[in-house]
Formats: sequence, structure tokens, C-alpha cells
Amino acid sequence: MGGCSLGNFLRGWSMVARDSEAKLSSQHQYLNHPILHHFKWLLILINSAESETQTSPTTVEAITTFLYKCVNNTPNFMPSLLIQAVDQCGASNDALVPADLTGNAILPFVVSATNKEEMNLQRLVSELRKGKREDSR
Repeated sequence: MGGCSLGNFLRGWSMVARDSEAKLSSQHQYLNHPILHHFKWLLILINSAESETQTSPTTVEAITTFLYKCVNNTPNFMPSLLIQAVDQCGASNDALVPADLTGNAILPFVVSATNKEEMNLQRLVSELRKGKREDSR
């Protein structure tokens, strides 16, 4: 017996138990119940969680962008740059950094913010990642 059928049975049984003359409706009371909306919302959340744009930032990315936002959190906003240096030595891309290189191969990744709306942490992290992906090709 499904949940809807059980709910209808219990509802009808309780109505008859209180009043033996009660008229039972033939319609299912739970067909247009708002719980369907919750399932749709759950699917939307699952799809957004699986999308590539919703990936969680690494600890370094989160701290870097948070510090950048704190430094620029002044009443008089000035356009600025976020520069993150990444050591590419030991990376899998031999075309970018030769395998026999000694020392560090540090490449800067730059993100600019020209207004307060561009100071969004998710935007900053996604721009840094985009720069890293483009340079690793």
C-alpha cells in the first residue's frame, strides 16, 4: 500500500469512526499536495550541486580571495588586481615547464575587479581557475 493510499484510508477511517453517517470523498486529497514542489526543489539543488560552476574552492583559493575582498572593503572602492602565484614545477604539463628544470617555475594568475559587484568570491575563484586551466593547456 502506497503512502497516498494509506493516508486516504486513515483519513476515511477516522471520519467514519467519528461519524458513521459521514460521506467519504472519492477524490484523492493528496494529489495536489505541495510536497511535489519539494521534490522539484530537491532536483534543482542536486543539479546545481553537480554543475561545474558550483565546485567548492580550495583552502588557498578561499583564503586568497577572502583576504583580497577584505583589503578592498573600503568605502572608496578603487579598481584592483588579485595576483596568485602558482608553482608549476612538477606539474603534468611538460610543454609549459620542462621536466629537467631545477628550482621553481612560478606563474602568476591575475584577476581584476573594476567595481564592487566584481568582488564576488565565487567570481574571483572561477576566474583564477579559468586562468590556471588556460595556462596548463
